[in-house]
Amino acid sequence: MQILCIDVGAGTQDILLFDSEKNIENCVQLILPSWTALVAKQLRNSLSRGEDVLIIGTIMGGFHFHGLRDFTKSKGRVFATSEAAKTFHNNLERVKKMGVMVVGPKESSLLIRSGIKVIRARDIDLNLILNSLRGFSVEVALGGVAVTVQDHGEAPEGMSNRRFRFENIRKLLNADPGVFSLCFKKEEIPGYLTRMLAVRNSLKTQENLLLMDSGFAAILGSLEDPEVNRKKRRLVVNIGNGHTLGAYLKGNDILALFEHHTSKLNPKKLKGLLKKLATGTLSNEEIYQDGGHGAWVSEEKKNFGEKEIELISVTGPNRQLLDPAHYHYAATHGNMMLTGCFGLLMGYLRKFT
Repeated sequence: MQILCIDVGAGTQDILLFDSEKNIENCVQLILPSWTALVAKQLRNSLSRGEDVLIIGTIMGGFHFHGLRDFTKSKGRVFATSEAAKTFHNNLERVKKMGVMVVGPKESSLLIRSGIKVIRARDIDLNLILNSLRGFSVEVALGGVAVTVQDHGEAPEGMSNRRFRFENIRKLLNADPGVFSLCFKKEEIPGYLTRMLAVRNSLKTQENLLLMDSGFAAILGSLEDPEVNRKKRRLVVNIGNGHTLGAYLKGNDILALFEHHTSKLNPKKLKGLLKKLATGTLSNEEIYQDGGHGAWVSEEKKNFGEKEIELISVTGPNRQLLDPAHYHYAATHGNMMLTGCFGLLMGYLRKFT
């Protein structure tokens, strides 16, 4: 059985081709640039040359587009289909005010025929991955595909995307605090999770498809580290390129959780947040007002206590924020960068087998 696991992050897309007939350490593993980084770079380069650009495709991660919010004075014009334009913002009127000309199918076809520079937005390019693998004589016979994205969802008008994302996380955890809470078969994806739905539509012919939130996949993958797995009460932290997610786990249940932007954290601040997480005193508003997404604490206050924490485990490409002399650097199956992929694999096996 082969399962292709793709962890889409802000900086990289991390890929594992799991093959049940091999030791997992011998399975194909790839670390490649993420499409949000590549597409934003393509757009900047084209505009610097004064080229007009048409962006087609789907909504995708917008991390690298944060500095691309005003095209009114750019050398080249920016056109985008309505779906791709939502990469900049879900509100298309706000996108138009940025100087993006949102076009329909007929207009985009005319622009393509005119020879305009075309850039395709997407989080996943499955054919490119598979053709690359086959180029190295890797025999591919997929039984399923599992993908992570961090999805803010499409917030109602007037509501912060950050607040909307975390309110929905809170609802899911209140209903089920288990580590598989943000793990969906393709027919289970909530309608507000537009990035996950876009990935599903891109892979619509894939029968066995799993979508998962990237932060939760990293937390889940950390639990496969032998040292983390041996402990019952642990803080698990994933310090990604864009976001940091911290969770207090008792077994496989999440007792408390916070999500912040990595760029707003330093070692001192992060240690303070972990201390509050361990004691159940971290508030949602504290994180939100600091520019993060939020925090959630279960009602089981009696289960909290800093002294009960047996281990603080750290993973993610920016894990150096926390000193390895005082924290456990998790490396599931010897590869820290594939932690999310290992979490995806666990989620897939849970859902499909």
